Amino acid sequence: MIFGAQGFLGKQVSDLFKKESFDVVDITRAVCDLTDHNKLLQMLNRHAPRIIINCAATVNFNSQLSDNKDMQLINVSLVKVLADFSAENDCHLVHVSSVAVYGSKTKLISANTKYNPDTHYAQSKLEADNYITLVSHHYTIMRMSGIYGENGPSHLGLNNAIKQAKQGITPSVQGTGIAKRNYIHVKDAAYAILFVVKNKIFNTHLVAGNEVLSIVEIIKTVCDVYLKGQRPKFIEKTKDGTDQVVVTSKLLPITHTLKYRLKDDL
Repeated sequence: MIFGAQGFLGKQVSDLFKKESFDVVDITRAVCDLTDHNKLLQMLNRHAPRIIINCAATVNFNSQLSDNKDMQLINVSLVKVLADFSAENDCHLVHVSSVAVYGSKTKLISANTKYNPDTHYAQSKLEADNYITLVSHHYTIMRMSGIYGENGPSHLGLNNAIKQAKQGITPSVQGTGIAKRNYIHVKDAAYAILFVVKNKIFNTHLVAGNEVLSIVEIIKTVCDVYLKGQRPKFIEKTKDGTDQVVVTSKLLPITHTLKYRLKDDL
């Protein structure tokens, strides 16, 4: 059973599991009111899933946000229902979380990094993660770095750059672009979820791309693939971002390079 099955990641996960001949039940807000706990439990009991994959989330990185009802309902309350059901029915809960729980300015994120949720979104994800670890027996929490790909969410600058380049617009780089990142393509993220399910990998894992690139290298690669011969525009007198590199779990498969994935999306 896949929650958020029509979202950016959830759709890829659903398609991949169907190709692997899993009996998939797609759950979206159109199928079920994810905020109605009684209806959720009725649906869960009716289908009796052995595996639950939760890709549903409300994302908002506005650090000034003090209250967001939908974020709390989807990111926390829904997860608590799934975690309780998982514990009571001994099924495998795979929950997609975020490295945001470690803070937006943390330069190196590893399994030993202390939590520093500095947005309401990050706080909601950490609250849900903590609840899962408290009540669930067979769980996998996958804390993802930024996920990119065609039609990816606009809160990630790389997704905006891809969209601009496909429209023939030269993407820009803020400052020098020396800050480093290791984003993961949506197909690699989906495959990582398939991998943990097939191999029964439990507990909490960091999920990111194996290739570490500077922002300027990332945007140059976008230009090389979509705008041959062009180079990114530089917006001077803007502050450079800080590095944020995620040490991905050694138990997970190697990811593809940025250039490979961009060409594959053509």
